[in-house]
Amino acid sequence: MLHLAQKWAFFIDGSERMRIDSSGRLGLGVTPEAWSSVFKVLRVGTGSSIAGESGGTSTWFNTNAYYDGSWRRINTNTSAQIAHTSDGKQEFKVAASGSAGSAISWNTAVTINNSGALLVGGSVEGPGAQSGIALSGQETDSNIYIRHASGTGSGSRYMAFTYNTSQLGSITQHGTSQILFNTTSDERAKEHIVDAPSASDDIDAIQVRSFDWKADGEHQKYGMIAQELQTVAPEAVSVPEDSEEMMGVDYSKLVPMLIKEIQSLRNRVAQLEE
Repeated sequence: MLHLAQKWAFFIDGSERMRIDSSGRLGLGVTPEAWSSVFKVLRVGTGSSIAGESGGTSTWFNTNAYYDGSWRRINTNTSAQIAHTSDGKQEFKVAASGSAGSAISWNTAVTINNSGALLVGGSVEGPGAQSGIALSGQETDSNIYIRHASGTGSGSRYMAFTYNTSQLGSITQHGTSQILFNTTSDERAKEHIVDAPSASDDIDAIQVRSFDWKADGEHQKYGMIAQELQTVAPEAVSVPEDSEEMMGVDYSKLVPMLIKEIQSLRNRVAQLEE
């Protein structure tokens, strides 16, 4: 261990392993940069650091970043930062690659605020004008907000559902006041396209039921039983791999069948009217 002009350097086998400078900055295997006095710093290796606010309770975990009055890159590379702030908020920030010593303009990628909400790509917990995703979990009210900024056009996705590399469906913006729930239906994904047969027999076979829900006793006047519908329109029934899990019904899958029957009825009415 050597005392060098208000710096302490620790050597093992003739090589410096640790250094403490006059400002209390500790470097492990590296000489700390000229950090601002607002931080107490532990520097590790080629670009990592833990910085604590002098006289405060905020902490920063940094990669390729130091603070000398503004945040700067240590070397030519991307930068990242996890900040634990005194108000209980935690932020994960990123910055694109830049030259060594250049100023950093952080982009906040993820935030966990002091109410426990997870914010991705934005800082607003609920509805807001900016883009981003917010997951807000409260004891009585939990919400997921997926936001598009003002000026985003129709067709922009809120959600996409894929299998392997193929998109199966999506939820997209429609104008500035509606959304669309989409199942892939592009002509390019289909073959052997012909006019559908009559739906009359299938319509007659569907059993529309009234029932009470066991969970809360709520009465539903019109609905279907998944097991019964499966024999008529299996495309509308979700059957889980585990037989102990509940089956489900997607009522929207019955719409093409209903349209086909309406068209048939209209045609018969037109013939009678003639």
